Amino acid sequence: MINLLPPLYKKELRDEENLRILFILITSFGVFLLVLSLLLLALRVYLWGELSSQKLLSESFAQELSIQSKAQNEMQETTADFSALSRTNAGQVSVAETFQHLFSALPSGVSLLSVSFSSPRITFLKGETVREHAQVVLQGSSPSREVLSRFRENLEGDAFFRELFFPLANFTNLQNFSLSIKITSF
Repeated sequence: MINLLPPLYKKELRDEENLRILFILITSFGVFLLVLSLLLLALRVYLWGELSSQKLLSESFAQELSIQSKAQNEMQETTADFSALSRTNAGQVSVAETFQHLFSALPSGVSLLSVSFSSPRITFLKGETVREHAQVVLQGSSPSREVLSRFRENLEGDAFFRELFFPLANFTNLQNFSLSIKITSF
C-alpha cells in the first residue's frame, strides 16, 4: 500500500505508535512487577509455614528427649535401689545366731525378763540408702553388781555386738536392769 499522507501526519502516526508501544511496555513491566511481588509473597508465606513446622517439630523432639532423659534417670535410680536391696540380703542378721551369742555371754545368775529383737532396716530416699543395724533390747535382773559387770564385759568383748548402751542406773537397781545393743552384720 502506498502511503500518501503528508510527512507531518506520518510523524504523528509514528509518535502515536511509539507511545502505544511504550504504554504496552510500561503496562507489561507493571504487570510483571505485580506478579513477581505476589510470587515472592507466596514464597515468603510458604517458607514461614515451613519454618514454623520445623520449629514445632524441633520443640516436640526436645520435649521427647527431656521425657526420655527423665525416664532414664528414674531407671538409673531404681536400678541403684534394687542393687542396694540385693546387697542387703548378704547383710541380714540371723536371730538364732544373735541369741546364741547373747546366751553365751550371759553369766549364771542373770535372768532375762524381756528380750526384744528388731531386724536391720534399710530405707531408700532419692537414690540414697539409709541403713539401720539390728538391735537387741534386754531387761532382766542380776543377783549382784559383779555378775552384772561380768555380763557387760562379756557383751563388750564379743565382736558380734557393738554400740552397747548400758546405763549406770543398772548398777543401783539390780532387780530391774535394761540395756540395748546394736549388732554388727557380717
